[in-house]
Amino acid sequence: MPLSRWTCFLILFSFLIMNCPATSERQATQMVDSILGATETQLESAEAKITYVGPQEKPIPTVVFSSKGYELSLDRFTEIQYKHKHYANDDNSNVIRFSVTPAEFRRMLLAVKPIVTKVSAEARPEFLSFAVIREEHGQFYGEEFVIGRAPGRAFYDSLCASLDRHNEYGRRTLSRHRVYILPGH
Repeated sequence: MPLSRWTCFLILFSFLIMNCPATSERQATQMVDSILGATETQLESAEAKITYVGPQEKPIPTVVFSSKGYELSLDRFTEIQYKHKHYANDDNSNVIRFSVTPAEFRRMLLAVKPIVTKVSAEARPEFLSFAVIREEHGQFYGEEFVIGRAPGRAFYDSLCASLDRHNEYGRRTLSRHRVYILPGH
């Protein structure tokens, strides 16, 4: 018994819907690519935040780096964080900031991209939040990446290796933060 055109259409349509990523998945992939693949020009108005989100008994400072001369309110990050809420360690009195050039910022993002986009059990339990946000024509674009404990050292080493050799304060800040949350590493 031959199938009607309508039945064939429904079967084909169902197949396409089941096998195509949802729009939100495509948008999420594009967002990740757009923030991690941002150009130096786009990173002139950008900021990134590293927040410890694992278990703790006392506050652990958050590290924020931004393009020289650009600084956002930490509240802006809540818009891109998965839980859309302020992390306890993001209290302004508990934040250490340093500046980078747009070229450094780009190198840093490219260096950690393989670490932060790797989907695996390494992201659980949650250990670090790495949030990146940039502004362009009054619009904000950003993404939060959750990093598990296992790739923590590689994450910090990649960031430090991407800094200009003259950015001693940035390197020292990241190294101290790594030692603080990854003692013995």
